[in-house]
Amino acid sequence: MISLDEFHKGVVYTSWSRTELGTNASDKTLEHLKDLGVSHLGIMVVWMQETIEEKVIYRDEKDTPDDQALVHAINQAHSLGMKVMLKPHVDIQTDDWRGDIIPSADWFASYQDFIIYYARLAAKYNVELFSIGTELVNTTLPIWQSRWEELIKETREIFPGALTYSANWDEYETVGFWDRLNFIGIDAYFPLTREKDPTKEELVTAWQRHALQIDQWLKDEQLDKPVIFNEIGYCSADGTNTQPWAVLSNLPESCIDQGEQADSLEAMLVVCSTYSWFKGFYWWNYFPQERWSPLGYSIQGKPTEEVFADWLKRL
Repeated sequence: MISLDEFHKGVVYTSWSRTELGTNASDKTLEHLKDLGVSHLGIMVVWMQETIEEKVIYRDEKDTPDDQALVHAINQAHSLGMKVMLKPHVDIQTDDWRGDIIPSADWFASYQDFIIYYARLAAKYNVELFSIGTELVNTTLPIWQSRWEELIKETREIFPGALTYSANWDEYETVGFWDRLNFIGIDAYFPLTREKDPTKEELVTAWQRHALQIDQWLKDEQLDKPVIFNEIGYCSADGTNTQPWAVLSNLPESCIDQGEQADSLEAMLVVCSTYSWFKGFYWWNYFPQERWSPLGYSIQGKPTEEVFADWLKRL
């Protein structure tokens, strides 16, 4: 079980591989995360659709973790004392963003089958928290409210744990079904400054602005619910704070800025840890095997990992 008051000290555990989550290398990585102080593991599982107009979502033979590997990772996390959030994602074969998916009744029928499949798996293996969607901006408009309510109702009949939705940073205020979920989830890629080399003070000021906006929104909507950042991450590149959602791995090495990555994370924690509604975060992302990238979101072997571990001890 998961309580509404506990603090989520997490990472999003990501694999676009059929079997990787079941390997010895993954087991060793989970042990490392436990040693860092990670208490909550968000496991991403991806299904695909061909285009943003497509109506069918399907398991990909290459990119979707098979159930055996997924269950192994869930069980391994539990054996280490971690709680698990299962986080289904829809990716697009054309590399478009899932927020641009054009929904329809047929799409929702396929999506509901996808979510219910993993809700059953999550229930069977005692997953504590389940995300019913991620950044599906076009689908959470009021016209589709009844479809989400139907999905939530059916999920609750199957899954006894807590529910969240992973709203994009510019979507959370318009989602109409927070009252039916346990946690408000935000993928917190808020743009911070327009500077490529901001000071720590500027980053803190920017996060104060976003935190105040969340705080006021909760009061205006009379939402007495905990907020978790189901994703938050920054690349190790100059200017990552300006567009945290942007993958900047193709920049020249002269653009490497691991300090900005660390400072941006710390600014968030300095600010948000002072609000009672803030109940944790999941860093995007951590791989089951080391894929060290000087520019990417990975924090393995970087200054950010030290900041991350230090804050996990303090929180």
